[in-house]
Amino acid sequence: MAKWAEPWPQYWSSEDDEDDDGWMPIESAPRDGSDFLAFDGDFIEVCKFVDGKLLLSWSGDPFSTSSNIDCDATHWQPLPAPPRK
Repeated sequence: MAKWAEPWPQYWSSEDDEDDDGWMPIESAPRDGSDFLAFDGDFIEVCKFVDGKLLLSWSGDPFSTSSNIDCDATHWQPLPAPPRK
């Protein structure tokens, strides 16, 4: 498992669920409000589930069902760790 994925071990269900490149099916993404990287076939965005809907932040606005747009992602990954300094 990649070092950056360690804060989210509960979302790594098995090696079979993970593609060789680290992307996992969106169905296995966290539903607890955590931000994660999502891929929709064209773009990689920071997304999260809010009130059961998968949303991406629009123009840097905070995530909410009123100011964000639906994210049609197919795969996800945990966010990488921030720079050390």
